Amino acid sequence: NVDADVPTQDISANATMWEFFKKHPGKRIFLSSKTYTGNLGGLAGADAKCQTLASNAEFTGTYKAWLSDSVTAAKDRLTHATVPYFEIHGMVKIADNWNDLTDGTLQDPIYITETGRTGSGVLAWTNTTTQGEIYSSSDACSDWTSTASNSTGRTGHDLIYRDNGWWTNYSSIPCNTPAHLYCME
Repeated sequence: NVDADVPTQDISANATMWEFFKKHPGKRIFLSSKTYTGNLGGLAGADAKCQTLASNAEFTGTYKAWLSDSVTAAKDRLTHATVPYFEIHGMVKIADNWNDLTDGTLQDPIYITETGRTGSGVLAWTNTTTQGEIYSSSDACSDWTSTASNSTGRTGHDLIYRDNGWWTNYSSIPCNTPAHLYCME
């Protein structure tokens, strides 16, 4: 859905997303098109995966994973934007700003990938609460370096749970299970 306060006339067949972002400054968020086991190469490896996906899709900016390990919370690694967060292609608002992003409810779920495809009922590695805090010091696949089946990582659910925080804090799964990442500018 397109938000009522984001004029649809700004998005036409002739307008580009860059023109949209000039008129409506904001940060972009996407669900990774690729899945990964819990061995992400740590937080830096996860960030590099997000940056590579964004760059390959020709998106500018610096992208990092919405991800916490046992020591560092997502809120301490990511930009606390005062402008809105939009899905990667710019037409759907996810949150008005950082405070809105971390208040427990998203305006729209994060389910569009950098390629423009939609996820549907998929999991994304997070170990992060709705406030951007660490969920658990033991639920991050050994700080995102493990594929052990007896170790777990916390995930969020991409689509249907935007109102109760499950987008980021849904369930724990074995580290050898593939899951997506939430990537944000």
